[in-house]
Amino acid sequence: MKSFEEVYNCDSITLNVSNRCNLSCTYCFEHKKDGEMMSFETAKLIVDKSYKLLPKNKFTINFFGGEPLTNWDMIKKLIDYIDQKQYQVAYGITTNLTLLTDEMVQYIDEFSINTLISIDGTPRSHNRNRNNSYEVVAKNIKRLIDNGCQLLLEGRMTVTPGEAKYMFDGVKNLWDLGINNILPIAVTDMEWTDDELNDYRISYKKILDFYLDRIQDAENDRSIYIKNTDEIIGSVLADSSIGYNMCPINSNRWCAFDVNGDIYRCHQMPYNKELTPPIGNIYTGIWDDSEFDVEQLIPKYDHESCEGCEGIYICKSGCPVENLRENGEMQKPTRAYCEIRKIHVSEIKEKQIDLMSMETIRSRYLNKIGRAVQQE
Repeated sequence: MKSFEEVYNCDSITLNVSNRCNLSCTYCFEHKKDGEMMSFETAKLIVDKSYKLLPKNKFTINFFGGEPLTNWDMIKKLIDYIDQKQYQVAYGITTNLTLLTDEMVQYIDEFSINTLISIDGTPRSHNRNRNNSYEVVAKNIKRLIDNGCQLLLEGRMTVTPGEAKYMFDGVKNLWDLGINNILPIAVTDMEWTDDELNDYRISYKKILDFYLDRIQDAENDRSIYIKNTDEIIGSVLADSSIGYNMCPINSNRWCAFDVNGDIYRCHQMPYNKELTPPIGNIYTGIWDDSEFDVEQLIPKYDHESCEGCEGIYICKSGCPVENLRENGEMQKPTRAYCEIRKIHVSEIKEKQIDLMSMETIRSRYLNKIGRAVQQE
């Protein structure tokens, strides 16, 4: 058995601080919410062991759950400890935002905690899947914005097949709420019918038009980021892939910890323990480091459906954990994943002439890509 420090050299960790949640969302991948929560002693040990490996670099801690704010007292105590130790740490949290208090707002502001909010777009879509919690979430978003935290917020929309037709309306609603960074994420470990994929395509066309209007609007003083637009547009314009490797869960630079200190290579793995057991524990060390195999997580484009597929621009073979769960193979993407990537690329290509003729683009990323293309 090796020590944690012998195997890992982390600059980013995810702490699953709570298996408890006050909601019961229909699509949540954590089905056993038995109320366990991470202790301060466990969190402190994880941070101390992880941080000392890179004492001069920026270090990121992501709070995850369950609903992490159910263990707020521990999070607060840990942040205070880190502040006392003068560790250079950047924070992130993924939350349904229903439990927000004035004290939490103060900490989010003071420690610049990047806050990924689970909010599924329109009130209708959100309430259908998330226990009729839209009103309180929207109210708490306003509280954070009113306290100067707008730039720290991201809206994470889970798009199920039945809600695809409302995806654009959801993006527009989050923008109107004041969220600049919007992440509409399609659920790709579910079956999508052809009609549902067509609904997604229609919504995605509208999102592209909305996004392009915002980045050309000289009167718009807000930045805008919509996932599956900026980087994909840049990749298509540059006629190159946005990256070759899959999600690097084989890397020793980041890992996730369950409430009891068990160590996983990905934050989704604790919820599939039979399929993806832990590789160690922070108290005892690493008992299995055999999975750190680069070849295991290089995309395969030898599936029959890959030949001639324009989605390869942005494919990267999908989420390894989803693939393993659905297909029994980390490198084999789900059908929905493939079809949705093809939609992204084909619709962006339809906008390519418009994109290349834009005189003003309020996106540093796209301007950089545009300059690179023009120099070729």
